[in-house]
Parts: sequence; structure tokens; C-alpha cells
Amino acid sequence: FEEKQYFDAYKKASTEGTFPNAFIRIILAGPPNVGKTSIRKIFTDVGLSHDSPPTLVAEIPDKMFKIRKFKILDCRKCDFRKVLNRKVIAKIERYLQQINLQSNLQINNQPIGIDYTIKNQNFIEIKSNNDKIHQQAQQVQQVQHYQSNIELITPKLTTERQRVASGNVNMAFIRNNETEADNSKVQSFISQIYRQFGLKFNDKSDLLDQQFGKLLDFGGQPIYHIAHRPFTSANSIYILVFNITQDINEEVITRDEKSIRMTYLEIMQEWLISIIEGNSSQDQFEATINNRKSKYSLPIIILVASHGDQIPIEEDRKNKFKEFQRSLMSKLPMYENNIYSSQIIFNCNNEDNTQATLNHRRDCCQELHDIIREFVESMPFTSADYGIPIRWYIIATILHLAIDDTDKEDIAQLENIQSISIAKIMKRSDIQKLLIKCRLYESDQELHNMLLYLHDIGEIIYCQIADDDGIIITDVDWFLRTMRDIIRLDDPNAGNLGILSDCDKSRQTGKMSKKYLDYVLNNNRVAKDDQEIVLQLLENYDIICKMKSKDNSSMEYFVPYLLSPEIEKLDLDNYVTSDKLYIGCSDDKIPYMPDGIFYCLLISCLKKWNNSDVEICHQCVRYYLEDGNYYLIVKKEKSHISLQYCYQKFDEPQDRENAIEAIARSMSDEGPHWLVKKELSQIIQQRMINFKKLYCQFYVECSKCEKLTGIKYKNLEGPNKVRCQNRRCKLLLFNKSVKDWMIYENKNLLKESKETTEIKNRSHSALIEEKISEASQAVVQEIIPEARS
Repeated sequence: FEEKQYFDAYKKASTEGTFPNAFIRIILAGPPNVGKTSIRKIFTDVGLSHDSPPTLVAEIPDKMFKIRKFKILDCRKCDFRKVLNRKVIAKIERYLQQINLQSNLQINNQPIGIDYTIKNQNFIEIKSNNDKIHQQAQQVQQVQHYQSNIELITPKLTTERQRVASGNVNMAFIRNNETEADNSKVQSFISQIYRQFGLKFNDKSDLLDQQFGKLLDFGGQPIYHIAHRPFTSANSIYILVFNITQDINEEVITRDEKSIRMTYLEIMQEWLISIIEGNSSQDQFEATINNRKSKYSLPIIILVASHGDQIPIEEDRKNKFKEFQRSLMSKLPMYENNIYSSQIIFNCNNEDNTQATLNHRRDCCQELHDIIREFVESMPFTSADYGIPIRWYIIATILHLAIDDTDKEDIAQLENIQSISIAKIMKRSDIQKLLIKCRLYESDQELHNMLLYLHDIGEIIYCQIADDDGIIITDVDWFLRTMRDIIRLDDPNAGNLGILSDCDKSRQTGKMSKKYLDYVLNNNRVAKDDQEIVLQLLENYDIICKMKSKDNSSMEYFVPYLLSPEIEKLDLDNYVTSDKLYIGCSDDKIPYMPDGIFYCLLISCLKKWNNSDVEICHQCVRYYLEDGNYYLIVKKEKSHISLQYCYQKFDEPQDRENAIEAIARSMSDEGPHWLVKKELSQIIQQRMINFKKLYCQFYVECSKCEKLTGIKYKNLEGPNKVRCQNRRCKLLLFNKSVKDWMIYENKNLLKESKETTEIKNRSHSALIEEKISEASQAVVQEIIPEARS
């Protein structure tokens, strides 16, 4: 009888129960060697250590903390799954109390004010009208939130391991081939697991409304930026750390005294753009932080400083913080609503453990926690009105059975029931079938929302796939270890000489052998059936790009971000080079060209030209173009992409003329510079949400003022002449870039100019109509009260 009552309570909790969102990720980010890990250890009360190694890609600490009242939890004693289980059990026991009360009232024949709905002959479901309305409102809210605001990377996968796709036909197939008795057996088994868990837990009273922060520490090296994409989310809070002793225009130095050839300003811009532009949400909300009410935009970034111990005077520390903050905002004013300046400056000196320093660190931690708490209470994702279905937490627990060594017996019993399979890599259709068997499936839309939620709180990696099944990584730690082995800064200590050589080659050439990738995947126990999926997952996140030789005899992967910054320039001594042509947007729109956008452009161009003859140096790539027998050099500049072409030097005039003629044919209306411009425009529109309405154009450098001027049809006044658009110059000058790239002769520029004018005219007309409509409404609002009076 007790088991049946518990089973009924479990079913009610899984179908009706909701909680306010209990989890949010707190991600530490920033340049290398600034003290992110030290701040994390101070914040989690671990204690600083001497010579701690740099963070590789990312690290998931074994600590959580309570949001409402600052308290650090040891995940080895109270991990995420235990918190999930306690919340689910607390909700089940609430329903159990209702069922017990109902039974007692029925026995005593006392009237009760509850509506009865007979679901089947075995049990009675009790529903309160108010509970129904509240539950429906919460479900509508969570569906609308995820439908409108969350968008992950959507790669297209074509693998041999095609599974059943989601859809009505497959749903019918699944339902027709499974009996209610089998599904009920699975449901009963899961309720028994929770009943057993419940017997172990005694401290469930404060868990229903408690929220927790889950920490993630990002490695600061620039090569890791592209590897962070699977782990980011607009519904996380980011703590961006900088070294307060460093000038914002100084080059960043690693702990082994090497320059990464980027200034603090550049790398902070890189972080801000990759965090903010990598997420599609533009949600705005109001928050009161330190008694000041302001409007903020997602994702939230809290600016924090380190190395405060190296500036002894407090006023000097505050001034340095404000100076850094002003310099950053002068370059990226469009992000002012995303960034909160905390003015918190940590002392990270591991040799200074005086009582005054310990008190100061404790105060900094409390202040940082208070800021996080106030944001959490105000963000839509974590507000008290935002309901998360209990079944989502139950599903997370089931998925954890695949990676939790302590519950091998549970998963063995679960897999014996109707051959349920839980793996580290699953397709969305696999999850769908699993939930149907567990009687936790509601709809395809809710399944999608649930996967997005678990991705947001860091429990899975959910990669959506356009017009196809999605991929889910259920073991994030395992995937992170695999990523660390692929993207590594140091040499393996020992091993096969061929593997060691391949690892070194990827840093010298920006190309990785398939043999090395196979070694990494086998070493991380990736099943043969799953290896192709993992590779394509990495390829669709632009972490790797497949390269085949002309005769298909060998396979390599293009990994330009792995190239050592010491590989400085290309050898062009035996080549004739053109003048540079620049592509991008104006400096006031995009003041910095992010590495992530540049690497995506390089990979996109490689796919378009389908040629493995590529040479890479620091932030520069040379492609061989067969149609004209010449090379195209694509280089990242400060805020633009520059192009040059080069061809072999010839002693014979006829050979030189033939080479120039072949290049001229290649520079026709569909020349390589037009392709690069088109690809860059598409990447910016897809990956930089605040700039998705911008279109790239060509620029040349004025020989007089040395400023870039945009090339438009109207400022090309005759062959090879361009009028500078710098308001202090405005000179009409001969420009060799226009001549080299045959800009004046190209019909695309005139066509593009007409299209741009039409778009602007349409936008202007739409704006006028909008203003007229607003004015009309304002007049009506004024007239109606007067008419009524």
C-alpha cells in the first residue's frame, strides 16, 4: 500500500510538479595569467597554492555555492545529482502528504473541496483549479522563453549512424511497438529508485526554494576561445577578470614569460565579443544592484580585478580600475548594458595570509556573491515566476546514470527493461524514445526546451542540427577531457614518436593529422560508432576542418588557431605581391575583428576552394588558387581583413604577361575577393547578433592620410582613382589597390551600390511610416479623453 501511494505521488510530481529554476552557471573568463583560478579558489574557500598550472580549455570545480545565503558546498559530498534528487524527493513527499490526507478524509467520509478526475481504474488524480492555472502559465512561460531567446549552433550532420528522427510518424512507430505494461514497469522502477534515495536523505526542508551557482573556469589562452563555444550560454553569469597592474595597451605575457602578441585591450575585446555575440539572446531586464536600479542585457558580465596586492594605496587601485573600465567602454560602447563594473579588486598573493588580507578576501567574496545574488533574483531565467517541470530534473538524473560509477546496479536494471540505452553520446531521437519508455515525454517542443535548459546549466552539451536529429553529450567532463587532448599547448611527456611528432606539427603548421585525432579519440574511449559523430561535431563548431589531398590518399584537419604565434610571416621573396585590399565594416561599427570570426572565415574559404594547398603563419593564411596559378593571402588586421595576391617572379616578359592575364581572368565579376567579402558578411550576420544588419564592403588605404576609405561606386572617379572619405583629407588620388584588384572595371560594385541604395530607401520609408504611426497614436490618445469630456 505504501509503495502504491509513493508511486502515485511520483506520477503526480512528474506530470504536475514545478520548481523555480534551481541552478545557474557562473563562468570565470579573462586573459591568461591574470588570476582567474586564484579568485575561484578564494571564492570557494579552497586556499591558494604555489605554482598552480594554467587552466587547459576549461575546468569544472568540485564546488557549488548557495545563492540566497553565501555557503560553499563540496560537490564530492553534495553534488549536482544529489541536489536534484533531494528536490524531486521533497516534491514527491509533498504530493504524498496530499494523498495520505485524501485517504484519511475518504476513510472518515469527510467532504473536501477538491476536484476529482478519474485517470484509470487503479488510482485517482487530484487537481486543484488554481494549481492547474499556475502550472499552465509556468509551462507557457518556459516554452516562450526558450522558443524566442535561445539559439545554439545548428550544424548539419550526415553520418552512417543515422537513427530514428523525431516526428509524428516515428512517434506512432514507437508507440505501436511498446506496451503500456512495459512502460509502466520502467516508471515504477524509477519511482522505487527515488523512494530508496529518500530513505537516505534527512535534510530536505530547505531545498524546495534554494538556488545554487555552478562554477566553470575557462582557460585564458587565445587558442581556447573557439573551444569554449560548446559551453557558453546567454543564461550564465560571466566574471571577467583582468590584472589591475597591467596597462590596457601592453602585450599579455604568459607565466613562462612569452608574449601572446595581443594587448590586454585586444584580448578583453576578444572575450567580450565572443561571450556576447556568441549568444542569440537579447533579453533585457531591470536589476537593483547596491541599491541602484538599472537596465541590463543578457548575457551579464561582471568586471573584477586581480593583483590588488601589488598596488598598496587603495585610491590608486580604484583609479586604475576606473581607467581600465573607461578604455574598454570607449572601444565597445554597444556593450555597456551587458557589463557591470564591480570595483572588486582581489589580493591573489599566495604568500600573503595575514589576518587583514584574509578579512579583505572574505569581504570581496561576500560582495561578489551579493552582486551575483541580486542578478539571479532579477534575471528572467532564474526569477521566482519561472517554473521548471520536475520531470526535467528526473530526466537529468536518468541521464546521469550513464556516467555515475556509484549506480552501476541501477543502470543495469534500467537497461534490462525494454533495452533502454543511456550513453555519453546520444541523438535527440534516442532521448525521445527513452522518455517515452519512462513516461516522461510530453511533446517534441518540450523535449527541445528541456535539452536547452540542461545545456544552459551545464549538465549536457546540446548541439541542434538544422533539418536533422540533434546531438547530446551527456558526460560533459569526458568531452572536456577529449577537447584538452586535441587542443593542447604542451607536448605529451612520453609516448609514440609518431604521435609526439604529429602533436608538434599541428603547432608548427596549423594542420592536424587524422592519425593524431584517432589516437586522442581512442585514448578517451570513444566508441567506433561515435567517433565520426564527435569529429563532425567538432567540425561544425569550427574547431576542426577536414582537408583531403588531391588524390584522396591522405587526410588532415585544418586547425589555424593552434599555430604558434612564433610562426610570424610568409616567405614572399620570389613573388610579386599586389597592394592590400581590405574587407570589413567601419571602425565605429566593429572596432575589432575577433579571432573567432577570422578562423571561421578561413575555414569557410577552405571549404569553398576545396584545396589543401594552404600555408599558415600568425593570423595569416596563404591559399593556392589553381584557376589563376597564384596565391591569395588572407590576413587579420586590427578591425578588418586584408587581402593580397602574389605570383611567381619571371625573367621572361612573355611569362610575366601570361601570369598577369591569368590573374585578370580570375579577378572577373566572381573573383576571390568577392567570395571572401560574401563569406565574411554571412559569418558576421550569423555570429555577431548586434551587427547582423551590417554588410561588409571593400576599403583601400589612402596614400596621403593613411586612413582606410570605403570603396563605393560614387567615390571611384575614373579608372584607378578614389576620393578619400576621411573628412580631413577628401583628396582624389591614384590608388594601386583599385588597379591591382580591377575594382573599377567590376560590374558588381555598381550593382551592389544600387541594391544598398534600395535597401536604405526601404528602411527610410519604413522608419517614416513608423514615426507617422507613433505620432497618430499619440494624437488619438490626446483627442479621445478630450472628446469624452
